[in-house]
Amino acid sequence: MPVGTGPFVFDSWERDSRLVVKKNPNYWQEGLPYLDEIVFRPMPDEDTRLSSLETGDIDVMQTLRQSTGVRARDLEGVDNYEFLGNTTGTTIFNTTKPPLDDVRVRQALVMAQDQEQLIEVQGGTGVVPPSTQIFSEDSPYYSQEVADAWPTYDPEAAQELIDEYVNDPSRSDGKAPGEPVAFRYDCLPEPVLVDLASLYQSFWQEIGVQVELRQVEQATHVQEALSGDFQAKCFRAGLDRDPYPTLRDAFTLPSPLNFTRFTDPTIDEDLAELAASGDLDERKALVEEISMTVNEGFPLSYYGSTLAVL
Repeated sequence: MPVGTGPFVFDSWERDSRLVVKKNPNYWQEGLPYLDEIVFRPMPDEDTRLSSLETGDIDVMQTLRQSTGVRARDLEGVDNYEFLGNTTGTTIFNTTKPPLDDVRVRQALVMAQDQEQLIEVQGGTGVVPPSTQIFSEDSPYYSQEVADAWPTYDPEAAQELIDEYVNDPSRSDGKAPGEPVAFRYDCLPEPVLVDLASLYQSFWQEIGVQVELRQVEQATHVQEALSGDFQAKCFRAGLDRDPYPTLRDAFTLPSPLNFTRFTDPTIDEDLAELAASGDLDERKALVEEISMTVNEGFPLSYYGSTLAVL
């Protein structure tokens, strides 16, 4: 809620309808803000949001969907402001839930997916690059070494890993050797994300993995991630602050934001040094080590950077 000395003050709010803020008459900077009022309207449906902009029903829209942003480029009289920030589309694996508690299965799922096709189905071909880590290429903490170590699309190698797990008498899911790997994949009911989930399913089915797709609303989606009540989910990762609190929250326990439940003693050690260091080069090296450890454990996969459009 807008409070304090900001340029706008709270006026009214209707759940799932609108938030109205008005010009702060006591704003400290004379002559500002220029607007008397701003009305924020939630529009979950991407097509409705875009058509509302085109017809002039709204003045500004924001989206993280590449396909919507690309379509907005063609609207007459509309200016696009695009930013490839420090955020990427991901799949998060619950590393405490069989069969995804076995790194062989997680690595196989990563190697069985074609990132370029995943970007294409999101409408981002030629717009967004594939991701290999939480940090985007324009971040000072991006590592080329981490990028080079991230596995490329290799369904044959993925099949070998799955076969190794399937035929392991001690496999974590308790099934008999030879039984197929199976898990549930959750994603939001937006059309572009339904297509994304279906593409993941097709990649994984090609290596013999049975995938049940489930559509879930945003609030439930996030709550299940927080509680650990899931196997795999489409998600988003990234940061716009110092890497220490983000990496600490994402890869240590009992942090509620460690959705994957993935931990490693070397990450804890590197984080302790990262928190104590003020040297940028040393901090870059520590973040690189953490990123490499994370990627070697495959608690999440990436498809592409996220284009933010206003």
